[in-house]
Amino acid sequence: LRTSRRLFYRPQAEAEQADAARKQFETSNLSDLLNLVNVYEQAERANFDSKWCRDNYVSWLALREVRQNHSQLLKQVKRSGYKINKEKPAPEILCQAIAKGFPDKVFESAGRGWYRNRITDERALLGRESRATGSLIVANKLITIQTKGGGELPLITLATKVEPEWIK
Repeated sequence: LRTSRRLFYRPQAEAEQADAARKQFETSNLSDLLNLVNVYEQAERANFDSKWCRDNYVSWLALREVRQNHSQLLKQVKRSGYKINKEKPAPEILCQAIAKGFPDKVFESAGRGWYRNRITDERALLGRESRATGSLIVANKLITIQTKGGGELPLITLATKVEPEWIK
């Protein structure tokens, strides 16, 4: 679910409604990516309708970009000779695959919402919109934002919870 755009939008005048719409997609506290997959699946069931997007504060342009990436990935997988499994794996299996695939993105809790990268020692704050928390996480999306004081703040905006035995 890669996109250069934000999937959700939040108009200031409708912030409460936008927040409530976003919450309805939060089905997992294991991974923010699973929640984004839920958005995609619900949009797919609604035939990627632009009215559905407006009603749910989902950017139609971002969703279109995700659809294109999804389609390209499926074509590449088929071209490589793999079969597409129609069965959904257990959420824990997907989280394990993410943890194994991105060992350089594993962060360990440093307390008070802060995490430290186990390899680089980089510190980052877990964003308040993330539902994935724990002593270990994979930073699926890490951005740097400017603070009011002019400094920079590394922020993990999408995360996946990791169990220690998954990364041994």
